[in-house]
Formats: sequence, C-alpha cells, structure tokens
Amino acid sequence: MTIFYLPDLGEGLAEAVIHEWHVKTGDVLKTDQLMLSVETAKSIVEVPSPFAGKVVQLFASQGATLKTGEALIDIETDQQTATVAGKLESSDIVLEEENFDVSPSVTLSSQSQNWLAKADKISGLRLSMAKNMQKARQEVLQATIFEKANIAHWFDQNQSTKPDITSSIIQAICKACKVEPALNSWYDGKTQKRLIHDKVNLGLALDTPEGLLVPVIKNAQTKSSDELRTTINQFKEKNLSPELFQEGTITLSNIGTLAGIYGTPIVMPPTVAIIAIGKIDKTHHQLPISLSFDHRVVTGGEAARFLAALLESL
Repeated sequence: MTIFYLPDLGEGLAEAVIHEWHVKTGDVLKTDQLMLSVETAKSIVEVPSPFAGKVVQLFASQGATLKTGEALIDIETDQQTATVAGKLESSDIVLEEENFDVSPSVTLSSQSQNWLAKADKISGLRLSMAKNMQKARQEVLQATIFEKANIAHWFDQNQSTKPDITSSIIQAICKACKVEPALNSWYDGKTQKRLIHDKVNLGLALDTPEGLLVPVIKNAQTKSSDELRTTINQFKEKNLSPELFQEGTITLSNIGTLAGIYGTPIVMPPTVAIIAIGKIDKTHHQLPISLSFDHRVVTGGEAARFLAALLESL
C-alpha cells in the first residue's frame, strides 16, 4: 500500500479544499492519470497520480479542507513507502493569517444565531475571495472617477466587420498605460515601494459559480485583436493552470455584459487600478467607464490622464 498525501501548496499556503474526485475505490490508476482537483487561493489545480495502482481508500470527501501532509488516497502498488508527490503551484495572491471573526463587542441576536446554524460554511475560491476582498478594502485608499466613451463608430453600418468589444477595450487600456504608466504598477504599503511596469499583464475578472477568478493576459500590449479573443476564449474553459493567475499589473471588469452602468470594483494589491466597463448605451452610442485607483500612490491627475487616453483610444 502507498498513501498519497496532500502535496506542498507552495507560496505559503498550508491547505486546500477538495473540489472534485475523479476516481473511486476499486479504480485502477495509470501513472499521471488525473485523480482529483483541489481549490487553492485563486485557482483549481488538477492532481495526477504519481504512480500506477489500485485505489484502496479515499481519506477525504468532496468539499473537505485538508492541510499539507494529510492523507488523500491509499493506492495498492509495488512501492514500499508513503509518498508526498510533486508540488502544487498556487496563485500569486497569498494571504497572511488574519482573524476575520466578529468583534467581541458585537452581540449576535438569537435570529442571527438561528440562521448561522443552518448556513453552509464557504470554502475554496469563495472563501479566498472573501478574505482577499476584506484585506484589500482595509489596506487600499480607493477613489473612483467615471466617464462615458463615444463609440458611435462601433455602430457604423458601413463597416465590413464589427469590432470585438472586449479586445478593443483591452487595446485601449494598453495605450492608456503607455500614456500614463503610473496606473500600470505595483505598490507595497508596508515598504512604500512602487514598481512601474513596461509590460501590460491584464487581469480579466471572470464571474464563476465558485467565485471570482482573475486570469491574466500576459504582454497584452503586444497582442492583436484576434490573439486577445483567442486568449479570452481559453479563459472560459473550466480548469485554468495556476500560472495564468500570476503577475497581473492592471485589471478589467466587464460588468456591462450582465447589468450595471457604473461600478467601483475593489483594487487588489499590489496592483493600483481596475477598470469597470458598464452596459453600452446603444441609443446614444456611449460606453460607461469607471476607473478605480489606489489614492495612496496614484494622484487624481494621473488617473484623469489615464482615463482621457483611454477615452481617446476608444
């Protein structure tokens, strides 16, 4: 028998949630066959079998939270020793251990206690989102400015092809980053250090049943509209590799595909800006834009210059 333990998650992460088992007791596995998927900070990671053999026992069920080194699966094999296989890579955002419990000064009513007894504990991506958002809100001094872009040319009936809206917005953001690079940067509040980037690694906020995902389009400033569309379509696949969530320098949230005119999405450190696109006003040919920025390091003038460049490009 060989027991497979939860591998080292890396990036300081000490636990993961079992998202889905792809095997059951009695199954015969091949080496590198997919065994299960686990949820880490901001990604779902697929875990393959490190060796061939027969599944004897699953030590945890779907939804269970396991710490690094805890037993996952028992496989009947010729190997003689228990194994911790590989290393699970995680997303680029790692939380410090913090206490997010209710303050002792707050007393829950009996009604609150009743519903809490019936409520389900969130985990995985949604729990990570909750912690990340709260930490960001506590740290960032956020401000937002709003505008509308004139996009009448998108509705020109004489055009042979219609523009890819999301790709056009991304290309406009890249041009704005060149005009005002202060928005395409990282900032660390503890050390008061800022790093301005030459490359635009654009995080694209995606709404999923498990929670918020923000895969990153690397070097977006070098990509054509068709290349951007191909990458965006790939992001819509169910499982994304962990490296796709790393090194984002600025973020785009396209809320207008569902509903909403303006929005103030949260700026996630170490980035300093996020652009929210609202629902297109097809009557007046206008595109609502919200630019939220970290006012600790970005001035109002810098934000306005960036937005003006974005409007001009659109």
